[in-house]
Amino acid sequence: HDITERKRAEEASHVNLTKYATIFDASPIGITITDDKGQILETNREAERLLGVPKAEHESRTYDSPAWQIVRPDGTPMPASEFASVRAQVEQRRVENVEMGIVKQAGEITWISVSAAPIPLPGYGVAIAYTDTTERKAMIEALRQGEAMFRTVAQLVPVGLYLTDRQGRCTFANEKWLEMAGLIWEEAQGDGWVMGLHPED
Repeated sequence: HDITERKRAEEASHVNLTKYATIFDASPIGITITDDKGQILETNREAERLLGVPKAEHESRTYDSPAWQIVRPDGTPMPASEFASVRAQVEQRRVENVEMGIVKQAGEITWISVSAAPIPLPGYGVAIAYTDTTERKAMIEALRQGEAMFRTVAQLVPVGLYLTDRQGRCTFANEKWLEMAGLIWEEAQGDGWVMGLHPED
């Protein structure tokens, strides 16, 4: 019997599996695969690192296991029904960019953005991808605190402060400036800087 086509198909399958395994393990994104009951079948090294759970323990859990300690962005516990993985499986659709905090030992939290999608193969559940957003979240918080501090100090100084964008539109004016200009913030916001000048000037 001529088995040329079968051999070609086997070789193509081997090539595809090798490429998949290489990409899966080397990916800088955490990846987890589940079956249709939510049991974790595979997980890569980056997922181990991000989630803080060894591969063997990881693959002994389900995607909605109570062992996961997950919090919402506001710090409150996140129920499994809100996990991207659970929603993707239940709703049979792609769910993207769900922000969650993985609570690790000593209360340390790693913030991740999670996307999940159903796998269209019999017996399989979802593919889950994780990216680390801890540093970005810390930077956003630092910027927020810096902005709050600037606004507090700007309102306390005894001089008028007035900021514009590159087009000269007002983006900030402190109370002292508004008082000197005889305006309220709603009148100054977005106006060109010349609007704050005295008519004779």
